[in-house]
Amino acid sequence: MDRQILKSAMDGKIAGNLNRVVLRSGNLNRTVEGHWTMLQPTPEALPRSRCIQCINGKAKGGATCSCGAQAPKKPGELVFDSSFECGNLGEATRVSEYEWELRLRPDTWNDKHRLWFMFRVTNAKPNQHALFTIANFSKGKSLYREGMSPLIRSRKRPTWQRLPQNHTLYYRPEEKKRGYMLSFFFNFDDDDDEYYFAYAYPYSYTDLQLYLHRLNYYCSGGPDGFVIRELLTRTLQHRRLDLLTITTNPERERHLGAISGSRDGGGSGGGSDG
Repeated sequence: MDRQILKSAMDGKIAGNLNRVVLRSGNLNRTVEGHWTMLQPTPEALPRSRCIQCINGKAKGGATCSCGAQAPKKPGELVFDSSFECGNLGEATRVSEYEWELRLRPDTWNDKHRLWFMFRVTNAKPNQHALFTIANFSKGKSLYREGMSPLIRSRKRPTWQRLPQNHTLYYRPEEKKRGYMLSFFFNFDDDDDEYYFAYAYPYSYTDLQLYLHRLNYYCSGGPDGFVIRELLTRTLQHRRLDLLTITTNPERERHLGAISGSRDGGGSGGGSDG
């Protein structure tokens, strides 16, 4: 399989249901009993941050800035946004009628690490085909080579779902100086919806703090409490770095200490594939 197959799918040269990609109506909005429901941030309520593309003045020449600074008004000219918790996208450039080249922002204080992505796409037309290529991955060994595919959800259908495996390709181009690339195909079906794409299931700093709060509330009080939560230090972004101590009794010798934290830097937000 190569990028030509993905492009052929958009031209209708491949039979089957490749043009009907995920996120159909039906049971996508149903909650499976017994499963955790991940709290999702409300991007509209968060302040927009100046992205690298804006700061460097690169949002020109047909590029669409990830913070929406040059949001086009014509339907079908996709608008990309990553100014929300766990969001990460450096720039997006339309290279052909159906194809967009995306580039990731690197991790905070580590320009060589570019892995996590999560971004929102709006302003699509119904039944619009799109081929996204993330062109600057820094990692060679990836579960994307073993069949993993990006995740997709939308505002109207908030349950995360994976794109079909045959719509995804992880590869390195012949040019040795270029990094690893991820190409995936998607068909937008609703012009009044907002679509979110992610590297893996996001687990944000807010999710972590809510979990630790529940753990502290239910497991640390009373004579039977066995968890002690302490503030060890704070990160450069002033986020908590907690120390959890698990013991049979707080007054006894502490048996196990663990530092817990979540990754939510400039180019990372929720997970790694090892």
